[in-house]
Order: sequence, then C-alpha cells, then structure tokens
Amino acid sequence: PFVSVQYEKPHFSQKKILLIIGLIQAVLALPSSLYPDLIGTLDLIFGSGMQVLGSMLCILGLTWGLRKSEVIEGMFTTSNSNTFKRWTYFWIRWVIPIALVAVLLGYIYDSVA
Repeated sequence: PFVSVQYEKPHFSQKKILLIIGLIQAVLALPSSLYPDLIGTLDLIFGSGMQVLGSMLCILGLTWGLRKSEVIEGMFTTSNSNTFKRWTYFWIRWVIPIALVAVLLGYIYDSVA
C-alpha cells in the first residue's frame, strides 16, 4: 500500500503515509488482540469455509459458464480419447461440485453444532 499511496497521493509525506497505514493496521488488529479466540473463529471461516466456497464457484463458473468444447479444449492439449475427455468433463461438472457442497455443508454443520 505504501508505494501505491505514494504515486496516487504525491502530496502526502512518507511519514504521514506510514502513520496512516500503521493506524489502520492497529485498528484492524485490535479486536483479535482483545479477544484471542476471534483469531481461531476467523481462521475457520476464511481459511476453511471460504476456500471451499471459492473452489466451488470456480468449478461452477468453468463448467456451467463456458461451452463444453471450450472447457475440453482448454484442459486437453493432446488428442486423448474422447471417452476420457467426456468422463473428465462429467467428473468436473457434476462430481466435484457435489463433493464440495458436501464438504461445505459438513463444515457449516460442524461450526453450528
């Protein structure tokens, strides 16, 4: 952030930029320093839950947002058998999202229960 602020706001001195960044970091660190259990909770939410959700959204965007021919062309550079390509596409389009939904639901259930 320091370098980008220097270019975007050249009228700010280096001392002022560092002071502002330091204050922002202190404000962001304050809740977890006052309540250490918050770090564990946030780690579970953003480290586990969001990773699975992001993976699921990427797979859905790839297989449901693009044509099948585009996905297969992007995945395979050699001329493998068409059966292998079809099964791989089926696996990515249906099995992986279902598995990711199951993992996400299990994560949510464990977090709530």
